[in-house]
Amino acid sequence: MAYNSDNCKRVVGAAEEVVIINAKRGNHSRDTQLAAGAFIIALGDDVTRLVFHRLPISGRISASHVCAFWRWLAVGDPLLWTTLHGPRTVIPVLWSRAGSAPVDVWLNFLESAIDDILSCLSAHLSRMRSLNITTRGYEVDVEDWQRILDALCQPAPSLSRLHLEGPYDPTCVRGVFPSAALQPRGTASRIQKLALIRTAGLDFSLLPPTLTHLALGDTSWCECRLTFRELQTLLRQCPGLRDLWLNVQADMSYAELDKASRPPLALRKLTLALDMDTELPLTQRVLEYLAHDGIHFVDVYNAESDPAHGIFHDVQASSMSIQIAKYFVSHCADVTVTDTSNRLRRVSAANYLELRQSPRLWDTLTTLTVYGDPVKQLARPPPPVPRLVTLRVFWSRNRLYRTIDSIAPWRLIHEGLWQCPALRVLELAVGTPAGQHEERRSQAGPVVIILSTILHFVARELSSGDVERVILRGGFNVLLNLGTHEQIPFELRTDLSPVTIPRLDTDPVFNGFDRDV
Repeated sequence: MAYNSDNCKRVVGAAEEVVIINAKRGNHSRDTQLAAGAFIIALGDDVTRLVFHRLPISGRISASHVCAFWRWLAVGDPLLWTTLHGPRTVIPVLWSRAGSAPVDVWLNFLESAIDDILSCLSAHLSRMRSLNITTRGYEVDVEDWQRILDALCQPAPSLSRLHLEGPYDPTCVRGVFPSAALQPRGTASRIQKLALIRTAGLDFSLLPPTLTHLALGDTSWCECRLTFRELQTLLRQCPGLRDLWLNVQADMSYAELDKASRPPLALRKLTLALDMDTELPLTQRVLEYLAHDGIHFVDVYNAESDPAHGIFHDVQASSMSIQIAKYFVSHCADVTVTDTSNRLRRVSAANYLELRQSPRLWDTLTTLTVYGDPVKQLARPPPPVPRLVTLRVFWSRNRLYRTIDSIAPWRLIHEGLWQCPALRVLELAVGTPAGQHEERRSQAGPVVIILSTILHFVARELSSGDVERVILRGGFNVLLNLGTHEQIPFELRTDLSPVTIPRLDTDPVFNGFDRDV
């Protein structure tokens, strides 16, 4: 957008620096603008800067060209320019405005060519506090990726977070992380959070004791091997490790896991996706090796041939959610459990029949959520749930007919119904999966649910409870098909607000570390 005046021609944009300011506006002092009724200036410098910090990079640059006073505020705040994530034409502006403050840098091959990235690392790596370089979705030669990795051997005393995501390669050739980067004067010598995705060659014996978060492996068909000796070295070298994300080919044996002593652990979160050359189900053994009283969050991605249900044996749960699986085997489900200490346990493709054999899990439930499917249902209802107060059944719009004429989250193979004497609330919801485009959500019409269907579900399958309230969420139209003398034995509430259904990924994808861990 261009503005013409007698004194200058001004261009406002996020892709280039603009230094020509309207002279007449620039001569206005702060007092003059206040006298003219500029109420925004009256907010105070600190409040205005807080507003600036809420803007994206393009908005911050535009704000710095509104007037001389805003420019003085923006350019005088180095922390406003320390997140370098944008077109490569913007980055020189950010470097100059950040001053000597440490910076957080995001670079990818869509917005930056290989020479630009190498030049940036050569000139500014010593100033970086965090560095994220990704090739996700772009075709990059492994040779070019190796050039970037080799550039990380120079000193970076301020760097505490490093995220490297290498290119997909059908031949499984990957770049090698240089050991020199872990030496006392190397880039990663003081690293705290390290993610190496599709990048090989990590020397575990050189990992610094400052490391608290580590992600290692592949999100492709390429294999990343981890031996048991390397796992032991990792735990010994990094006694403060709190978050461990592994998607690896496990090169281990039962004998190694059973005989080895384990160093003290500080793990609070563990994400585990193991692939084995043999048919030995190692996942549960590795979990037992890494488990300790202080661990709070465990996410497990495994196949039905390698179950990991042992993580549920000691859980006294207050809530549990079961997502009917998207697999050909009908009795597999993604299961998420939150226990009384607010710890999370999740198993993807869990064997529901095996979960029914964990009585402590069901005896203590107060909330149960089932993500239903109009085609598939869980085989058999759950075991007795004497403390269950709230039952939720969720459907996805993407997999739902326009009318819900039956509620069947599980198959009633026999006439025996499940016991839920404390049940008081039934919640039915139709929603859109997380990540779906907002426009598609807004265009989704209401789904008809038949009132007699609800009555049948409550009166038959939930007959052991005393349902007092039924809540319909997410955009239901209730089809009243009762006779004139029939009454509803519960309170019926309708909430038309959109519902988002959490997406439980069946394959591990690293999307950054949890800030709370």
